[in-house]
Amino acid sequence: HKVSNIDPETKILAVNDEQIPFRQLIMATPSHITLQLLRPLTGFDEITGKLTQLQHNPVCTIYLQYPPHIRLPLPMLGCINSTSEWLFDRVHCGQPGLIAVIISADGPHMLWTNEELTNRIITELSQLFPDWPKPVSAQVVREKRAGFYCHINVDAVRPRIRTANPHI
Repeated sequence: HKVSNIDPETKILAVNDEQIPFRQLIMATPSHITLQLLRPLTGFDEITGKLTQLQHNPVCTIYLQYPPHIRLPLPMLGCINSTSEWLFDRVHCGQPGLIAVIISADGPHMLWTNEELTNRIITELSQLFPDWPKPVSAQVVREKRAGFYCHINVDAVRPRIRTANPHI
């Protein structure tokens, strides 16, 4: 459901076409959405000022569907000297044979087509797991603002957890 407006005075949240009252609001939204919701409100200038200074990093996830018997030796593996950074065996989420390959941060992979990236990852995994067959399907998800960019003094621009408003 999409939140379109927050009214801290009446403690009403506009969600789709509904007006939902709240006593306490916890915003667990990406920083750009938090900024979009708080910018029109008074009393949030310090937070919105800091949110405008945050930079973001992308995360790229390549989902490879293998036959259900294909498993990683552990639920999660880290990769060194490869495009792939993290491998997750989704059998632990009820999705046997599905391997999620994570690449954090920006890099040349963000310029490759989905097909180029998928082929590169499949080649890497075939070197790590030579007994695996080719995947039966693949999907690439690129989140351009997945997390904030961690740099020296990033805490100076990260907003505090609590706002001046006791209800938000």
